[in-house]
Amino acid sequence: MYEVMIVDDERRTRQGLATLVDWESYGFTITNIAADATEAMELFEKRRPSLMIVDIKMPGISGIKLIEAIRKKDQKICFLILSGHAEFDYAKKAIQYHVSGYLLKPVDEEELLSYLVEIKKNLDLEKTSHHANKKGKIEKLIQAALSDEITTEAAVQLQQMIYWNKFTIILIKCYKKNDLDLKQMLKESLQESVPFTKDSYLGIVIEQKGEAVTIPSELDNLLGAYGISYFSVRSQAVGKVEDLATCYREALELMRKSFFYIEDQIVTKDSLHIREYVEESRISLSALEEQFVYSVEIGDWSNIHPLIWKITASLEAKEYTEAKIKKRFIQLLSSIVNTLSTEYPEKRETFSHKLYELTEIEYLYHVTQLVEFIHQFIKEIVELIDCNKEKIVVNKMIHLIEQNYHKNIKLDNIAEVVHYHKVYLGKLFKAHTGEYFNTYLDKVRMENGKKFLLQGFKVYQVAEKVGYSNPDYFHSKFKKYVGMSPSTFRKKSQKKEFSKKELG
Repeated sequence: MYEVMIVDDERRTRQGLATLVDWESYGFTITNIAADATEAMELFEKRRPSLMIVDIKMPGISGIKLIEAIRKKDQKICFLILSGHAEFDYAKKAIQYHVSGYLLKPVDEEELLSYLVEIKKNLDLEKTSHHANKKGKIEKLIQAALSDEITTEAAVQLQQMIYWNKFTIILIKCYKKNDLDLKQMLKESLQESVPFTKDSYLGIVIEQKGEAVTIPSELDNLLGAYGISYFSVRSQAVGKVEDLATCYREALELMRKSFFYIEDQIVTKDSLHIREYVEESRISLSALEEQFVYSVEIGDWSNIHPLIWKITASLEAKEYTEAKIKKRFIQLLSSIVNTLSTEYPEKRETFSHKLYELTEIEYLYHVTQLVEFIHQFIKEIVELIDCNKEKIVVNKMIHLIEQNYHKNIKLDNIAEVVHYHKVYLGKLFKAHTGEYFNTYLDKVRMENGKKFLLQGFKVYQVAEKVGYSNPDYFHSKFKKYVGMSPSTFRKKSQKKEFSKKELG
């Protein structure tokens, strides 16, 4: 509401004007009524209105003199002059004081209303323009402060213009923003903040209220309404404008590392980093990836999720960037899908479609999203091959043999692990591999035994390493499958290696 003061020496005129129209319906409210110019000046000093309706001819100080005195103090206030027919020409002198109009007594309601509509329109425009100019100046000073180029005088001026006790900076990284002018949209939506763009990021300087670290609901609603995925970081709060440059550098560093924080929307210096979240693995990266592939192939669902985290943490520890980590996972997942596509030709077309989904990884903006996306992707892959459970079971058996051949491993033990009857499991294994379980186990042990023999281990040591407590039994098994004794194999292999070197 714009405030109005009525100044007239006639009581009837004052009261009549106050009740002539519904002032509030037109955006005005009468706050003061004065009987002469002296009283009007006193009231003006206490509470300056937006509009004064002044009688041109009053005892003592005239309306013209009153307008002249007030105009020296306030260039923006609006005036409407009340005039009788005799004073109308005289009233025209007031034009030099930029009055908004002249009302002849008795005042016509429609004429007064037409003036009020026009005056309110001009006041609204002026208010909007003033607000825009102020915002523009604040933005300019904020930009200077962010670049550490603000003067002490300008910093004081900025502090007085926004009246904030504590400042903090939110930097925002948007995905799929569709060329929207987000800065302008934020200006219109976030009244209590100063949006800016710097170093390709969208940011807002906002007042820190309390200890809560949250995204302004207007920002979340605005970006959500346009389907824009975003990630943000928030600096510590400072009490001086001059410290905004420090805040910005802190926010920029957080944004640079933002992908590796666990929080899914806003990151601060106290946020949990992947290095704190995932225990450092002592296994090499290649070994972790090999385990991951094995887990997928044998449907070891319980191991997949932890492995995704370990691989990601291992890559981060090797200082892989966000882009390089995404690329590495795309390559790894593509390799798995292509392998499965070969193993399950009837599913080839479905697997091809799944490969296209991997492009979505580029739009994931933090590590938790990446891990969950991969986890879900693998889950869907496993479900696709789950129709052939028998093959998965056999793959799992082969994996268990290769990992545990050195132990006293038996078909009974594996049957318990995969929840199948041992007789049926033995037939299933033979059908898919062409070998009986014990024969396959023996051959795996012999192949590993060869490696140990060539490494220089004694025969009895090799027997223990591949799961035989009796060296003689190992000796007979080796001769059965390899066609010669362990000692003869070693000698022949060494001789062959020597001949190669001689020829070389």
